Amino acid sequence: MGDTWNRNNLRRLAVTVATFVSATASTISSGSVSEQLPSCTVSASQPSDFAGADVVYLNVDSHGNFYNTTDQFLFVTPLSQFNVPVWRAERTSIPQVEYRYYQTSALETTVCARGKKIAFVEDSTSSYGSAFPGVLPKPYILIREFATTVRDASGTPDRPGRTLEAHLLLAVASETNAVTNGAVGGRWVHTSNSFRVPRVGSDLVPVYRFFGGAPGRPPTHFYTADLAEIAAGRPAGEPNTRFVNEGVAFYAKRRDVLNLGFVTCTGTDVVFVRRMHFASPSPSEPARYRYVTDTALVEAMKARGWVDQGTSFCALAD
Repeated sequence: MGDTWNRNNLRRLAVTVATFVSATASTISSGSVSEQLPSCTVSASQPSDFAGADVVYLNVDSHGNFYNTTDQFLFVTPLSQFNVPVWRAERTSIPQVEYRYYQTSALETTVCARGKKIAFVEDSTSSYGSAFPGVLPKPYILIREFATTVRDASGTPDRPGRTLEAHLLLAVASETNAVTNGAVGGRWVHTSNSFRVPRVGSDLVPVYRFFGGAPGRPPTHFYTADLAEIAAGRPAGEPNTRFVNEGVAFYAKRRDVLNLGFVTCTGTDVVFVRRMHFASPSPSEPARYRYVTDTALVEAMKARGWVDQGTSFCALAD
């Protein structure tokens, strides 16, 4: 992002880093798969299961997602023959390959249903031939917050504007790598604010990422699982804003709205993910949003002028 809010660099996150694949919500919301890993997963303790053509290899990235990369020429993966639904795909230009991400329930109903086995390989190893397969992924996806320091665009070379922080929630390693390696400008580092979401569950809902803001102000991102906000394409209570829907960023546990508007997260070992909003009076600053589970951080932000907009969705407790 450099020294000022850069509209083009932020938009680049949507158009060159990520390509979101639609028609996938049903693959994770059916609740038909009770385990967080596919039932045909084999581990290193079962070495005899790694022989022959019955094993399909999948990578696990640093967030815990399952994926394959395509061949540079044919754009196929080891899963192409099984027609496994892709919930998200991201393409790189150098080398020209595509990262294809898969969900547990999709693997269950295609690969496992055909009597095949799945062996997971750590992301740090690029070659299946030299990798030692059989790692068992953790039963959750890690959502990380990243931040960068920028300058208020109202400043001049002689009198720089105020220092501000911009934030992003990232859920897949290919996008995280692109952002931290400068794809959208600036120096992005992950903060201590992160949370975990399950892989599978009947109460999982898609969380969409939007990009935009009020006319004349620098752009920003906000995330929502609220159906009314998704349909409107903007945060509730902000009718004068315009946002572009960048697609599903990740899946999270649904919040439940009870009588009189009371919101809760059902189940055990869950936490509220609260949306914090800061609307600066300066037209050179964007509205800012953060998604926080730590109640102490919520209170500290409120003391600095942030507004607690309530629970957006739910996550797993640490």
